[in-house]
Formats: sequence, structure tokens, C-alpha cells
Amino acid sequence: RGYLWKITPLVQERLKKLDEIVDYSRFFFEDPRDYDTKLLVAKKHTPEESAEALAKVKEKLGALEEFNAASMEQVMRGLVEELGWKTGALFMIVRVGVTGSKATPPLFETMEALGKDVCVRRIDYAMGKLRSCEAV
Repeated sequence: RGYLWKITPLVQERLKKLDEIVDYSRFFFEDPRDYDTKLLVAKKHTPEESAEALAKVKEKLGALEEFNAASMEQVMRGLVEELGWKTGALFMIVRVGVTGSKATPPLFETMEALGKDVCVRRIDYAMGKLRSCEAV
């Protein structure tokens, strides 16, 4: 019940009709697996570069003591500068890796609701998808 109270405000702002709730909230309850691997490749970057960026994201998120939206955003913005990427490019591949979709509730609040273990596991899965796909 507590989990539902946490995710409801995140999903609610995206809904136009109540029957859309399943599509907008599915990733809160099950790991996304069937998304297009091409969505994990950032604009102007290769699959290899995207996989390496996700590896750094995984490392940084895994090291966070406090897994909340503010600390994640701070770490991720620092990583954008470190990598020399555009903010939107990095955030999009993280969003897809964590949710399986390009359109979701706010990224860091979503990740906070999902929790560190889930986010790290999903990013790891996304890296594997990228590394095993040769023709992206």
C-alpha cells in the first residue's frame, strides 16, 4: 500500500484517462524487457559509448548512500560533465534502461520510488542488451 501511495502522484500527472494507468505504471511492477534496443543508443553516440555511459551510471548510483531524487540528479549531472554528453542524451538512455520507455513520470522521482536495487539491476540488463546487439 505504501508503494502505491508513492507512485500514484508520479503516474497521475501523465494520465488523461484512467484506463491509461496500466501502460504508464507497468514498469513500477515488472522489469521491462521487450523495449527496442535502439532506444538505448544516445543520439550522436555508438552502442558501445552508450553501454559505457550506463556502466558509469550504474557505478555512481550503486555508490550512493542516500538514494533519493536530489542525490541522483546531482550525481547524474556531474556525470554528464565528466562524460562530455548532453544532459538529455544521458538521461534518456537511463530512463529507457530503467523504465523501458521514453515517456515516463519525472526520472529521478521514478527511480527513487523504484529503489536502488531495481534501478541498478535494470541498468545492468540494459547494458547487456546493448553489448549483445551487434546491429543497433
